[in-house]
Amino acid sequence: MKVLLLILLNIPLLIFSQQQALKLDFSQCKIMVAEEVYIEIQNNGDVYYKGVLVSKISKEEGTISDIDKKLDVISVNNNQVVDAAGTHLGTIDENGGGKDKYYTYTWSEEGEFLANGEKTSIRIEPVDQNTFQVASICLVLYM
Repeated sequence: MKVLLLILLNIPLLIFSQQQALKLDFSQCKIMVAEEVYIEIQNNGDVYYKGVLVSKISKEEGTISDIDKKLDVISVNNNQVVDAAGTHLGTIDENGGGKDKYYTYTWSEEGEFLANGEKTSIRIEPVDQNTFQVASICLVLYM
């Protein structure tokens, strides 16, 4: 009876812990155009654009907060990218693939950014497929 009671009491804890999964995953990387670093993402979530700190990513909350408050907080939930007012900004899947009014884009296995199926001069280093979604969001926001 005590074992059953312990199991029943721990079910809400198990459900809660599953709901706290990471909403955004990434690792430290650089997004380069030709040989120039445009965007750098640190392990702690700091995002630099051309060497200047511009935003902070929260893996747990699934948000990107702008340092200068020029942009609303951007959040990602189920691949839907929205601003603080709830305006839908786009859909970017876990593989960094998405579509806007001009392009359909994705990343190659070698870390090359593809627009409408063609290579661009944009690439990510090191190549980590877990970072592709965040990299695409940063490209949309800052380039």
